[in-house]
Amino acid sequence: MTAGRFMGQAVARTEDPRLLTGRGRYIADVVVGGASDAAFLRSEVARGRIVRLDAEAARSAPGVRAVYTAADLNPLVHDTSVAGLPDAPYPPKYCLAENDVRYVGDPIAIVVAENRYLAEDAVELIDVEIEPQDPVLDVDAARDANSDVVHPELGTNTPQVIPQFGPPDLEQAFANAAHVVRDTIVMHRYVQAPMECRGIIADWEPHSDELTVWSSTQSVHGVQAFLAGAARHRHQQDTGAAAGCRRRIRPEDDARARRVGGGAGRHAARSSGALDRGPT
Repeated sequence: MTAGRFMGQAVARTEDPRLLTGRGRYIADVVVGGASDAAFLRSEVARGRIVRLDAEAARSAPGVRAVYTAADLNPLVHDTSVAGLPDAPYPPKYCLAENDVRYVGDPIAIVVAENRYLAEDAVELIDVEIEPQDPVLDVDAARDANSDVVHPELGTNTPQVIPQFGPPDLEQAFANAAHVVRDTIVMHRYVQAPMECRGIIADWEPHSDELTVWSSTQSVHGVQAFLAGAARHRHQQDTGAAAGCRRRIRPEDDARARRVGGGAGRHAARSSGALDRGPT
């Protein structure tokens, strides 16, 4: 195999015939008998304290099978490390926001219902009051010694510093240079918008103690790693684009089916796609 076979050539994509003839299999195509649908109550502010959270009206709404908050799900989640950085300090993993919210879209509660329409209607019945706080918006603000700490559990906004590196004579090279240019380059903000919204289906089998997950992720082994200890099987469907926003599992994707006791699925709506992705 040489580069000449591919460079400058029209190389046929092996997956195209199946996808272009409607034979792809995405999350929306997966059917699990008796599965419920899930919808989330999400934070509309970037940072704030949860003052009140009352989900009783949602629990009694038509078709609702369960409503969960942090008190129900967070104790089920074990802390994990980032692959490749097992000793690096990292914000705690949780399913739902507890006591405070830390970004726009932070999930606060989950409603499980007979279908997504009933689940989304019930979310509207949850009474939540959040006391807004000043968010930390950029790197310079986060590094300021007087800045608020985004994750109090870490005690700092810079839990790990990558040391500068270069040849030993780098400082001397700058000192001897005829001209030295110093600048700060800022990347504009962006939001990924894949053709297929994020989705996940989880089927918990209590008798065999197995959790089977179908995920629209672009990193199936990364999802399995985050679900280690619970996930025994994983299935990766076709992914309707990703733009990098599906490499990792979101906090709210975890521990769902175990609590429901059967199949549970969620597929983000286009209207809430940006909130669903959270910080990148």
